[in-house]
Amino acid sequence: MSRSTFVIPFQCNFDEAQERIEAVLRDEGFDFQTINSGEQVWRKGSNMLGNIRNIKVEYATNQITLSAWVQIGLGRSGSEEMDLQGFVLALPKKQLLTVIEKIKAQF
Repeated sequence: MSRSTFVIPFQCNFDEAQERIEAVLRDEGFDFQTINSGEQVWRKGSNMLGNIRNIKVEYATNQITLSAWVQIGLGRSGSEEMDLQGFVLALPKKQLLTVIEKIKAQF
């Protein structure tokens, strides 16, 4: 697995933090799904083109950890994860980084 990780501190209550994050993700067209690994993630993109953007949200006391990656390959299985570094799939990576920045701006 190759994922980019972002840690965001927060001072509001858990429910408010969760609502803020989910509002951004819904507004950006992400859907909450369970992927093949059994993880629950926010996902956007087309399986046909291998242009799938994923964000996993994990909560701890006053801290949110976002794991973000794009998926390449055809279909849900047999695809490879890529972190948000590098030039391969630069446009979907840039779009995903923009969403991360919108989430950060909520806190």
